[in-house]
Amino acid sequence: MSKKRILIADDEPDLLMIVSYALERENWETVKVGSGEEALSRLKNDLPYHLVILDYLLPDPNGLEIAKYIKSENNLCHVPIILCTGSDDSIFHQEIKRIGIEKLIIKPFDLVQFRKTVEELMH
Repeated sequence: MSKKRILIADDEPDLLMIVSYALERENWETVKVGSGEEALSRLKNDLPYHLVILDYLLPDPNGLEIAKYIKSENNLCHVPIILCTGSDDSIFHQEIKRIGIEKLIIKPFDLVQFRKTVEELMH
């Protein structure tokens, strides 16, 4: 059986490395990208993914725009999304629900709890 694949998109290299390492220890395959453009390219050309983790403040386009794309595509709309952000605004929460993002995680986050969240969404 092949490993489940997770796309991680964040423009902070240290965070990408830490999150990727933590998830790979759980025997998941991770694909790391540092921009919205690269994330979209991977989503269009490098399937399948079983989970997508997006930073809201990704450059060109941001994580929310990528999430809208994922949820609008027949071959991707079933893929769960975790959106990471430093903002805890109630209007932001409403937009996330409207798009269909499965989980919002506020930075900074606890890595153990983050892994548990990922595990819940992967099963």
